[in-house]
Amino acid sequence: MISCTKGPIADQLDVVQTVVTTPALIVAVVIRWVERFGGGLGKPVQPFFLLALGLDATAMGQISTIGTLCSLLPAPLYGWAQDRFGPYYTLMVASAGCGIGCLLFGFAPGFAVLAVATAFQGIGGGSLATMVNAHVALVTPPARRSLVLTGFITQCLTLHIAGQAAYVPWDLMLRTLGVSNRVLRFRLTLSVCTFFCFFGVLQLLRFGHHLGDTRKKPGYGTEATDTEAVELRTPSSEGQGKGASDEAELGSSDLSDDAATPKPSSGEPHWPSARQTVALGSCFPLVFLVACYEALLSLAWPLFIKTHFGWQEHQFGGIIFASSVAQAVATASFPLFDRTFGGTRNILFLALALAFGSLAAFTFQSATASSMAASTVLMIGSQAIIAALNPGLNALASTLAPQTVQAKLFSAMSIAAALGKIAAGMVGARLFQFSMGIDLPASGSQSVLYGGGTLPTLLLAPITAAAAAALYGTVHNIEPPSQDRLRHTVD
Repeated sequence: MISCTKGPIADQLDVVQTVVTTPALIVAVVIRWVERFGGGLGKPVQPFFLLALGLDATAMGQISTIGTLCSLLPAPLYGWAQDRFGPYYTLMVASAGCGIGCLLFGFAPGFAVLAVATAFQGIGGGSLATMVNAHVALVTPPARRSLVLTGFITQCLTLHIAGQAAYVPWDLMLRTLGVSNRVLRFRLTLSVCTFFCFFGVLQLLRFGHHLGDTRKKPGYGTEATDTEAVELRTPSSEGQGKGASDEAELGSSDLSDDAATPKPSSGEPHWPSARQTVALGSCFPLVFLVACYEALLSLAWPLFIKTHFGWQEHQFGGIIFASSVAQAVATASFPLFDRTFGGTRNILFLALALAFGSLAAFTFQSATASSMAASTVLMIGSQAIIAALNPGLNALASTLAPQTVQAKLFSAMSIAAALGKIAAGMVGARLFQFSMGIDLPASGSQSVLYGGGTLPTLLLAPITAAAAAALYGTVHNIEPPSQDRLRHTVD
């Protein structure tokens, strides 16, 4: 039973129980958990490692764009392959590519090798999250999809926080072992992520047969509902005949509130109505803009605080640790706000807060205690909003699309997000570099809205507000069954 009185902690316990008792979920989820911890360990030092290699904001933007392009180009192939063959092979390729990229990145001597390493990370790690999220969405009934997706992402954020927290003792250990060179410590910290990525390969080799294949038999309904059983066929059960004992149905697992026999149909996808199609399309501009903010803030914020406040990697590590905690709390709380206020209204409020909160964060540019505190709080809040918007938009779009194209949908959304990150890397980085070069007057009052690094967020704010309003206008009159059930008690 899903009750609107549940809080974030009860939601998380519910999701954890679902994941650990469902073999088709736990295998994929553990891969993402481990990869998130390893990625968190290197996050505090990455921008300062790039600065130590001589890269400026424009070069960092180019590196980011390369990675994003390499995650964008194979996205349709990943989506087609996962819908066609199941998640085993897509997750294997993504995990291996991520591991190779991390190894090359940690020991890159300059821009060229960094570009190659980032390409591998884009092909691998850039698609790993998308394919795992698509698999989680596919094997989760629509009425529980927002809850399970946001709960899973919260778990990933929590492990990312744990990885960031591990950086301080890790760096202390390296110093104790005699690694006094700062750049060498950066290299070791970044390259150790390789082991966490290749864990996914070992996990799939050992337990991949539990992962399953969510393709349906011909004649079964292709639009999944809460009471519809979706067959899981594992690689080891292929060829064992129709009565293979490995076959299981999600309708009998803890993922579904009811178990029922699948309803026969023609086997053709049940496409949404025209209004739902328009609503689904209106999700993509906001996905693009949220990703643009995510990449822009990740790129610009370390340079902003280094230039204006004189902070280095240890201060930055403390900030991103606090930011990650805020992101985890925001993501965990999203289902509660979704049930209370409604998904589209919630997304509208969050998008407006992101647009104007991030803009305000860059206007506090003096190195006074009050200015640094205000800028930091606003930036942490903006990053927490991004963390909540991503699964919220994914869950909303997922309920508007046919069940048989879930992986393709998530690939399409990852393409929109990749384009947003490319825009941030190519255009946003240059605008930020230009804005940082503007000489502010002594009072700082005449050009503070476009100088000192503020210009990109100044341009994004009205566009984001318009996109959020358009999404709300097209979706608020449409009530997908799963969203309606999420806001009420479901038996």
